[in-house]
Amino acid sequence: MTSKKSKGEIKDICNVNLIKPYDRKRLINSKDKIDNAISEFRVSLEELFAKFPSLNNCLNFECVVQSKEFQNYLIKAEHVAYIDLNLVHECTRKGLFLNCYNAWVFHTTLTERLCIIPDKDQRYNVGGLSFDASAIYNGILRCNRPYNSKGDVRFSEKDPRLKFSIQDNNFDERIHFALISKHEHPNPLRVYNALDWNLLDSQLQCQTFDALAKKFGYSRFRFKLPGVFDEYMDDFGENVEDCIKYVIERLLDGECNGGKVSVNFEFNIKPWALDSIRYNANIALNIKNGKIPRRDVDFDLLFSLWSESRAEYNFYRVTSQEQHFLDHFIYDQRISTYGKSSFILLSSLRNPKTKEILFENRTCLVAVDKKTRRSRELSDAILKTIKDEGAKFQPSNRISRLKAPSDVFQYKTIVSCEEVDWNMHVNQADYAKLCLNCASMALRKNFYTFFKEDIAHYHAKYVRKFHSGECVEGDALRIITWQNTSRPEIVYFIMYNDESNKQLCEVTIEFYADSLSLSKL
Repeated sequence: MTSKKSKGEIKDICNVNLIKPYDRKRLINSKDKIDNAISEFRVSLEELFAKFPSLNNCLNFECVVQSKEFQNYLIKAEHVAYIDLNLVHECTRKGLFLNCYNAWVFHTTLTERLCIIPDKDQRYNVGGLSFDASAIYNGILRCNRPYNSKGDVRFSEKDPRLKFSIQDNNFDERIHFALISKHEHPNPLRVYNALDWNLLDSQLQCQTFDALAKKFGYSRFRFKLPGVFDEYMDDFGENVEDCIKYVIERLLDGECNGGKVSVNFEFNIKPWALDSIRYNANIALNIKNGKIPRRDVDFDLLFSLWSESRAEYNFYRVTSQEQHFLDHFIYDQRISTYGKSSFILLSSLRNPKTKEILFENRTCLVAVDKKTRRSRELSDAILKTIKDEGAKFQPSNRISRLKAPSDVFQYKTIVSCEEVDWNMHVNQADYAKLCLNCASMALRKNFYTFFKEDIAHYHAKYVRKFHSGECVEGDALRIITWQNTSRPEIVYFIMYNDESNKQLCEVTIEFYADSLSLSKL
């Protein structure tokens, strides 16, 4: 058992300032040895971050600094101090300094939590030169570009570190999404392969997509951009519209040929969210070819008339495990058939390695007039896209409808403002969520058989929804539910406007019988 160390001893262990009396005899000026030092530094970080994968208040920080992984990391970090940066290729230098920055954040977080060394006193020695976080970020990775409105730069013309900055014509804006932050929760720790440039590029591409998919959004005709676009807009374009276009292009980037796009998930997907997985890829439907919908721009309004989703059991094996949190899967979509006012969109999700289909969705999208809120003929722009994909003309879009028995459970609720989307009505995903609220109440009142826990913990195998009307903020809703008499894992719902008695939605959910999920977060 490791003996408890004094605060002074821990301070000596944690000292980030690796600029001890610099011994020129230890200079590493062989390319093979430099590559080896960079590789060992990366491996030491991978081992350290594997044992302590996130910065949070639950960590025992004294145990971290006394661990063998942290001790090994300190040794390898000191080797980096003696490499000759003149012999390090610019692409390798980018990956090296990304790792140095993320290591610096991890390291200084430890010393800050242990209250032993202020951030301003902590530096990294790389190649015999001193770097703090700003020097790495703004001086090296951002090509010494201005970092404030005054036009200040991190390195002066006489600064010896300036010649190691990434050249401006090779600037990679994805570095903004590759760095970890003390203020990001949860804070996944990231390591990049500086020596394999193709892998580094792939890692940056995936990390950029992941960050934008989580933080970019739009509602009520307003776009929500990550904060980095406010502070460093010039790194992405001349104005906000350039930034939005950049985000859209990146979200549709990666394996985007043929309508494919890479997507990732929050783990422990809830039943009501199953048929909303295609959201990231389907930004293309509302913002086709980079077109940005605004109040003063005409665009096609598409509502989902019905949808069917099916998830394989292996889908939950992967997405319910936290270690797969940043995994990316291949999303395919194509238009199969179309009519005068609607078309059928087919979507599937595949494991990129095994090509196994994990998830399939079939959705009927209807063009709607924004003023009358009734269906209209598909626009020429949509028809061109449909025909370019080789879809067949098949007007019928009907599916079977539900008929309620006499013995049902009834639940009433009022539409809240948070359930209203940018089209000023309840979003299709929230219909299923409202139905699951009804199911939870039915379970609490012992109406259901089969389910023994909160129904939101069970995995959905199949979800079918039919939308026959819309509801807005303040509407009173009445939802009824019942089970299949011979297969109680199948649950049905019908939603009505409680005042007009107009039917709004039908939902059918079939659950896996043996799939109690992780606890809700």
